[in-house]
Amino acid sequence: FGSEKKVVISLTGNKKEYLSQIKDWKKFYDYLKEKNFCPIFILDLSLIENISQLKGYNIFFEATWNVQIRAACYQCCFLNIFVGHGPAELCYYNPYTKYISFLKTTSLDYHPNIERSLVGWQIGKDLPFAKKGQKIVWKDDTFENIKREFKKFVKEN
Repeated sequence: FGSEKKVVISLTGNKKEYLSQIKDWKKFYDYLKEKNFCPIFILDLSLIENISQLKGYNIFFEATWNVQIRAACYQCCFLNIFVGHGPAELCYYNPYTKYISFLKTTSLDYHPNIERSLVGWQIGKDLPFAKKGQKIVWKDDTFENIKREFKKFVKEN
């Protein structure tokens, strides 16, 4: 992968509440390549059957199948960026990872936010134990939102 800064993009196709906007993430991947970063996709198992839509992209398959490899990859890269979902949430609890997590809305009509609030999350806020470089964005994962938050991250880190 060379000396470029690695940016891991974790994608999920699991449940409509967590579904990654694949076309926007592919556009962001291309943007990262133009800016001399090394984007790497890690897929949830839910996307493996639709792998053809990501032909030609860097995909780290071993991290799909092995949670220890996934956790190590998250810790070693420049940034992890994703829609909040199960495996990517490993980033939340590791103070050595840097991440931007998109949680699509602050609405309590949105089922995942009910679950989050029941376990003590403050909807619309970062986690209380988050470190510098760990951010939750309470917006959709559109290309414009992803790119804007990435630019802020690069400027601050």
